[in-house]
Amino acid sequence: MKEHPTLAELRARVQKDRHREIGNWLARRVARPTAVFGTWMAVRLGLSAHQVTLAALLTNGAAALAIATGSRAGFLLGVALGHLAFWLDHVDGQVARWRGTSSLDGVYLDYLMHHAASLGLGFGLGYGLAERTGDPRWA
Repeated sequence: MKEHPTLAELRARVQKDRHREIGNWLARRVARPTAVFGTWMAVRLGLSAHQVTLAALLTNGAAALAIATGSRAGFLLGVALGHLAFWLDHVDGQVARWRGTSSLDGVYLDYLMHHAASLGLGFGLGYGLAERTGDPRWA
């Protein structure tokens, strides 16, 4: 396995056969096709798939905190960070496929990250709405 693969080598090895056909619009048209650039960077930096998953978790946490501010800028920043985390979630699988480190541990860590992100973003949105409206029923 090369330490510094080309984008063409990565595309040939890490992208699933039907990556442009399966999943939602954002995954098919944006995240999966462009995740190879993040994979290229992660491989060059020596990051593991688990480290990329943890980066996605931290990014989702930052998104939740930004949304929880209740400000327009915080909401926009939170949405942008949430999209970045979604993109990183596609990068981690590609890194695992490139390095040959796909495992049940990685699937479980990814599963935990998704649930923690959903919970955090939900609470962040509720708290942000309570802050914005002054109505504690949102929180």
